[in-house]
Amino acid sequence: MKLKNKEILKYASYEIATMIVCGQSLKFNNPEFFNDPFDCDIDLLDFEIKEVSEEVQSEILMLKNSIPYEISDELLREAYEASQKDKIKRSSICCFSMRYDMPTMWSHYADHHNGIALVFDYAIDQPFESISNENLTSFSVDYDNYTKMNYPEAEPSGYQNKRS
Repeated sequence: MKLKNKEILKYASYEIATMIVCGQSLKFNNPEFFNDPFDCDIDLLDFEIKEVSEEVQSEILMLKNSIPYEISDELLREAYEASQKDKIKRSSICCFSMRYDMPTMWSHYADHHNGIALVFDYAIDQPFESISNENLTSFSVDYDNYTKMNYPEAEPSGYQNKRS
């Protein structure tokens, strides 16, 4: 089986796949409840504010303006870090795969190789009825590279940008 360019997979047991298809819904989970301790490990994030996007600059400026007194750059960085970590802790994630030939995924998520892999087209304009595209971000995860990354400089592709 070869996936088309805009297709992604969701490994699942037959029971879970039936719930997804019949209920027309997917479960978004908080990273705190993931079974892989390396997924969304906040300790692998640095928060050095160097060359950052306009979006990050805008977030930092809004944070700075919300504090009623003058603070140092270091305290501002710490406040930004705390706000971003809080946002990550409150987020929910739905994971997919771009490969169908992964024995570990079949074992962990597809009922020990007895389940199925549902194929989704992520090129559709409004993928979720109850979630606006502004609240979605999609990006690939590199499971071979568990090095620290500077969070403010990382730019995961927004959902709309990812589709093009």
